Amino acid sequence: MVMPPTPATPPSELVVGLDIGQRRDFSAITILEAIDEMDGTRDPVTYQFRRRRAIHLRHAERIRIGTPFSGVVDRVSQIVSDPRLQGCSLVVDATGVGGPVVEMLRAANLPCRLIAAQITGGADEGSDGHYYRVPKRDLVVGLQVLFDRWPFEMVSRTPAVDALVQELADFTATRGAGGGFKYSGVRDDLAMALALAWWWMRKRVAWTSAAGRIT
Repeated sequence: MVMPPTPATPPSELVVGLDIGQRRDFSAITILEAIDEMDGTRDPVTYQFRRRRAIHLRHAERIRIGTPFSGVVDRVSQIVSDPRLQGCSLVVDATGVGGPVVEMLRAANLPCRLIAAQITGGADEGSDGHYYRVPKRDLVVGLQVLFDRWPFEMVSRTPAVDALVQELADFTATRGAGGGFKYSGVRDDLAMALALAWWWMRKRVAWTSAAGRIT
């Protein structure tokens, strides 16, 4: 896990994304960090260096296919218990087989905030207080916003980062008979783990840039 030295001020936000794989699929984990960086310019009034909010991918990994759900929970517990991730949020794909894993994670009393997200084919986001319902369209569009409009860097150098880049390159959107889009790729486990982490982080660290409000 590539994490920075302890800074003088703590990072604004750390979010762990977890995509739960089916029997023949990987489960995947990503860690996003939002930090304030100096952009090299000074405020003309205060003459202090301006800062911008940057998003860094700090870690990405795939969990071996065939790993029992208890093993996935153990690995996630190990990650979020790292002191460097103190106060992080964990966003979990609660769709299908992810539902039981969410309950296992809740029972584990992890030292983090747990957000369960059911990925849907609908158009509207909602919540019943226990689960969020998140359209896959919103997750995909959110990644486009991250790449196009935010300072984003893949700091992690794990092999899974190369796999993530390939997943994103292979990702396609096709319009169905009803007019909606279907999003798919050869694999999308890492992309969905990243999308889930960013979906929650985007809620937490929306900010105003020199160009105006980024939403």
